[in-house]
Amino acid sequence: MKRKALFSIVCLTLCIMFTVAIGPSAGKAAFVSSKDFPLIGDPGARKGGVLRYAIREYPATFRVYGPNSNTTFISMMESLVYQRLVSIHPETLEFIPSLAEAWEIGKDQKTFRFRLDPDARWADGKPVTPEDVLFSWELATDPRIKDPYTTELYSKFHRPVIEDSRTVKIVAKGLHWRNFMFVGANLAILPAHTYRGQNYLKTFQWKIPNGSGPYELGKFSKGRTIEFRRRKDFWARDKRAFQGTHNFDKIRFIVIRDPNLEIEKFKKGELDFYGVAVARKWKEELTLEKISSLRMGWMQKRKIYTLRPNGIYGLAFNMRRKPFDDVRVRKAMALLYDRGTLIEKLFYNEYLPMNSYFPGTVYENPENEKITYDTEKARELLAQAGWVKRNARGILEKDGKSFSFTLLYGSQQSERHLAVYQQDLRRAGIDLKLQLTNFATMWKLVDDRRFDMVSVGWSALIFPNPEFNFHSRYADRKQTNNITGYKNPRVDQILDAYPGMFDLQERIRALREMDGLIHREHPYVLNWYGPFTRILYWNRFGMPPSYLSKMGDMNDILTLWWIDPEKKRTLKDAMDNDRALPVGPVEVKYWLER
Repeated sequence: MKRKALFSIVCLTLCIMFTVAIGPSAGKAAFVSSKDFPLIGDPGARKGGVLRYAIREYPATFRVYGPNSNTTFISMMESLVYQRLVSIHPETLEFIPSLAEAWEIGKDQKTFRFRLDPDARWADGKPVTPEDVLFSWELATDPRIKDPYTTELYSKFHRPVIEDSRTVKIVAKGLHWRNFMFVGANLAILPAHTYRGQNYLKTFQWKIPNGSGPYELGKFSKGRTIEFRRRKDFWARDKRAFQGTHNFDKIRFIVIRDPNLEIEKFKKGELDFYGVAVARKWKEELTLEKISSLRMGWMQKRKIYTLRPNGIYGLAFNMRRKPFDDVRVRKAMALLYDRGTLIEKLFYNEYLPMNSYFPGTVYENPENEKITYDTEKARELLAQAGWVKRNARGILEKDGKSFSFTLLYGSQQSERHLAVYQQDLRRAGIDLKLQLTNFATMWKLVDDRRFDMVSVGWSALIFPNPEFNFHSRYADRKQTNNITGYKNPRVDQILDAYPGMFDLQERIRALREMDGLIHREHPYVLNWYGPFTRILYWNRFGMPPSYLSKMGDMNDILTLWWIDPEKKRTLKDAMDNDRALPVGPVEVKYWLER
């Protein structure tokens, strides 16, 4: 009962916030801004120190756009160095100033003007100008960057027009309720005088030069570490949006591929925090009883609930390949995935099964079939698809070919549940080969469509934009998010009409219908989800009472936390003298309670 109540609160709150965020500025034809929004950071935060952050893989590039750039980590790196024209406040979800101090949304809802902040500067001291906005659009729409998603998205806008030394106009070619967000809050603004005339793919493979943001790239060792330095000359350091944020002098990303090695390095104090992705570790290993530093309060343990939407997490089929071009086979594969037992036995009932491509949000279709483990129904579906006979090895055969395929995955932590799935499939006559690879290699294979099935997770957008994952126009194109090759005429109709749905309730109805259509075709075997972030951290940090922003995750530590000098001294004294510190509450429900 508590779980159902929790997710009802989340859905209701998100629904209210979406209405607030999209509604206020629409249709106004005058410059507006936001001056008195709630502070994002804590004004009592202190600057200084180094944050040590473990990552699983070294990125394949530092580029903002282009091959191998469509990752959460690259997006995070880019956000440290570059800025957008406007930002979205993490609590109110309303637009706030960034490079632009004011903006205008035309009455036609297609014409947008941005007036740049006269203080905005690049790291080399030169002012940010409309020419930089124009260049950024030109780069994003250049097919030579080999980034189809980005090129397609920004080609939906006419060439920006420079109206004066501080004002740029951008006009959309068609209506879309997200258009202002696309150009205002999504387009990374790059310095034209630094990038123009260069071979983009070659020159900027390992560079993030001359930013306007709070950090700059420092030293890095390929395959090992990447360091960012806080810019003390950052032009917006005293602006309201940045008060109490971006507090660490250095952020050092350290590649640790082995999750067991990562936790050991954290215990030794070589890392500052540890994100706990594995329920078993959270429930059995990382406890006060088993770790003296937790029991003594030197480390702290928190499960932080937020209202962040959940993305898609599961096993994606390549529906371009047999036998996964048959929906009966795909559904049978889902029925052979014993999520209930996995959640109970391996994950300590920490999660809820996904039965939607918008799980836990107002867009989830409540009529979606709840897929549960059912070997008999799976057998019937496989038989209908022609998979009846077994060979001498007990593997199903059809037209002389065995039912054998390879599943790619990038995290060794996934092996526990994937091995169980492998055994269940073997009993059903299906030969599943598991192939662990690094994420860079895995995504190259996926982008080139050279895979049978892959374990993936997509982060969710606060404002859904499912076109690039499910529209058929991307199904047969490489380097796009429609990795399964999904095609459905009715889904295409909904997605084609979606841009004109300025009314929230209309979008909810449309996406619920689409969710039902996609779910019935099973392009993924869906996993599970939880509305929280679990972390351990050394007790030297200051942070807001919410710990993370309303829509935040672990990466908020980079922007909202700081090293508290008093806590740092107290921790050292306690460890030197074997003295206990207070152990705080494990669960943080700040945003749910508000």
